[in-house]
Parts: sequence; C-alpha cells; structure tokens
Amino acid sequence: MLSWNGTAWVDGGVVKHLRFVNDATAFSYGCRWISNGSSLTDTYVWHNHNFPSYTGDSSTKIPSSSTRHFWWQYFWLLNNLGLNGLRTTGAGWSQTLNMFNLYKTNKAAFFSYMTDMLDMAVANGCYVVFTFLGGFYPGEPELPTVGMTDHIFITGSPSYIKYVAWIADVMAHFKDHPGLGMWDIVNEPDSKVSVTYWETKYPDDGTRQFANARAQFKLWLDTLVHDCITQSGSHTHLVTSGVAEGNVFAPTDPYVSFGSLSDATRFKSIQSDYVDVCQDHLYYSAEGYTKNITDPMGFSAPKPLFIGECNFNSPTGYGYWPWMDTAMNSANVAYCWMVLSDHGKGAYPGYPIPASVMASIPPMPSSCRDLHPVPECINGEVWDCVNGIWTNTHVACGTVPCRTTHPTPECINGEVWDCVNGVWTNTHVPCGQSQQNWLVPVILGTTILFALALAGTIK
Repeated sequence: MLSWNGTAWVDGGVVKHLRFVNDATAFSYGCRWISNGSSLTDTYVWHNHNFPSYTGDSSTKIPSSSTRHFWWQYFWLLNNLGLNGLRTTGAGWSQTLNMFNLYKTNKAAFFSYMTDMLDMAVANGCYVVFTFLGGFYPGEPELPTVGMTDHIFITGSPSYIKYVAWIADVMAHFKDHPGLGMWDIVNEPDSKVSVTYWETKYPDDGTRQFANARAQFKLWLDTLVHDCITQSGSHTHLVTSGVAEGNVFAPTDPYVSFGSLSDATRFKSIQSDYVDVCQDHLYYSAEGYTKNITDPMGFSAPKPLFIGECNFNSPTGYGYWPWMDTAMNSANVAYCWMVLSDHGKGAYPGYPIPASVMASIPPMPSSCRDLHPVPECINGEVWDCVNGIWTNTHVACGTVPCRTTHPTPECINGEVWDCVNGVWTNTHVPCGQSQQNWLVPVILGTTILFALALAGTIK
C-alpha cells in the first residue's frame, strides 16, 4: 500500500511519483445514477469530468457496459496520459449527499461500486484519494448558519454523528484495499461560506487575524479526523484533508515572492494535527508564485505535502499550466490537477483524448484471475482471487500452500516444475512431454516402492 517513508512515497519498497487529477463527478454521479435505478438513459450514466474532454456539464461520458468497465476505461486513460491517480474531490455538499444517500439506502451497492473503482485502479497501476465530505459553497444544501443545533460543524450533533459513522464504516470496509491511496476526510472545510460561519460565530478581535475563529475551526477539524480514524478501528491508509488556505481566515498576504510561503503560521493553524499528509490547494494567475510548492518554511514538516488541487487561475476559469507542471516536478512534490483542459496556457499533453485513443482502449480483463494471475504479497499478507473477488486472505506471506501460489505446473529452463509433497520442485521432466507420459513412470515407480515396502524388502 501507499505510504511515506520520511523522504519519498513508496509502495512495497518501490518509490512512487504521484501525479493525479481531480474529478468532482465520476464517483458521485455514479452513485446518483445507481440510486436513480441505473437506467442507461439517465443523465448521470457514465458521466465524468475528464474523459474524453472536459466540458463542465453532464455531456462528458465514457460509454461502458458496466460500472466495472467504466472504471477500467477511466484508469486506463489516466495511465495512458502518464498519470497514476484520481482524487474524487467531493467539490460540494451535493456530491457528498449523492454518495451518502446511496450508502444509506443500499450499502451493498455503494460498497460494490466503490470496489469496482478501486479494483480497476489497481489493475492500471493507479491510486484513489477518496474524498468524503465536500466543502460548502453558495447554493449548496445544509449550509451552515450561526444558531444551528444540528450540523456537521457541531461536534456531537445528529448530523455530525451520522457522517462520522459513514466515514468510519467505509474506512473499515476498505482498510486493506491496495487501490486506496489516501482518505481525504473533508474537502476545503475552510471554504468562504464555512469561514463566514466561523468568523461570525467567533468574531474578530480587530486584528483581522480571527485567532479565535481559527482555533475553534481547528478544534472541530481535529475532532472530526480523530473520530473518523478511531471509530473505523483501523489506520492502514494515509489520512489527509485538503484546505483552501489561500484566501480565507485573514487574507492579509495571499501571495508573496518566488520561493516563499504566504503564511506558514496560518496554514498550520487550520491543518489538523491528526492527518498523516498535509494538503494544500494552489491556483496561480502569474508565473513566479511558487508559494507552497517547495515548502521552503517547512510548514508541513515532518509530514509529507500533497498539493490536492492546482491549476492556472484565469479570470474566466481554471486550466492546465506547463509552467506549474515543471515547477512541481522540479520540487518532486505529489500533486493533483483540477482539470487537464486548456484555459489560456495550453492543455495537458495528449488531452483532450483523441478518438483514436478512445478506440484503442483494450478490453477489460474478464476475471479476477486475468487481473491477478498469481497471488500477491501486500503488506505482509497474501491477496488472492476468492470466488472471483480480489481478497485479502490474511495468510502471512511465506506460509502459503504451494498449490495456491502455483496452481499449475510451469516450464522453467526446459524442465517441468510442480508441487511435490507441498514443495515447489523441479521434476526434471522435459517441457512439452505430455502430463500422462511423465506421470506414468512417477506413478509406476511409486506403486513398485509401495509394494516392496509392504513385502518388507524396504526397511
């Protein structure tokens, strides 16, 4: 599974360079489609933000034969672009409700759909940063207002309890899945609507620093992240929470000179102590603002930094930016584009996806065994296909029965290897000789030895 070794992202000892993209709709709208009855004429069927091109509406689709096929194609396209991960974003509370409502009404369908996504990520060498809770933006349901007694922002309230229970249950269910890169507990809880709530509830002292509001916000975020981890009963995957940071809670100096940080103290004051990975979101409008890219003031230390959203920020929208790509690659930081499309600086290389590439997506492997020809050792335990599903057998690596790891004989260096008395053995039978031919002398020899033993010839 994905982890941080103190200097690099690694998986099974292999260093990983994380290059992701966001998608605010693919998983969330899939949940809404399933909740609507899975009709192939439904608005949300096969909808996503990225492929084959970003349009910003529900017309972007990948025609598919099943949810599993959809995610197979999605992650194949990511991999084909040189990207290796997806952040599900959870842009607003509407996206949160799409997911939560399917979980609430049909938990089995929710888990099955999420399994499809994670399995297909693994099949294409990708990871998922799964975002549970979206931020609050104008027009969203359940907007926070001072005086409320039931809201996710109020620790211990009915809404807080139900959302934490959902998050904890999902974390526990997928605690062993290798396709899960990070749990992103909440997306931009410091959005402008949210900050207005905190700053109104805990007024400024006149310094424009809103120290009390930031302290209360951080206390809430700390409690939320801690409760989710604790109630899940597991902490096998990295945990993060993306904050906007750039223009909220006393925006006195949002950007400063090249290679420096806008306000390390402010960032630390709104980042939960319980996350494993610090996450910032960066949108620039001019070259030279590397701000948090290189983390020169060490605001995330000793934790790793993940730039969960980044793009060129033009007056009319977001877009890919080659300069920012170069800057982040030079810093060797993990990052995730908001969109891949052109908005004044050029599109991501190979994007939008040409029709020829869409037509060249290979068929989805038909079974679990096609995806995983042999059992694999993941985090010290053996994963294998059980009833057609990629499953953690919870058998310690190195203690697996020979026939499990080698379901059939194999030809190695011209001779047949097979399980003999549970041990992987060279039978010294030439490859190509039929099984019947080479089994006859083995069986005959065994029979003669057994007969001699019974006669007392062999002691």
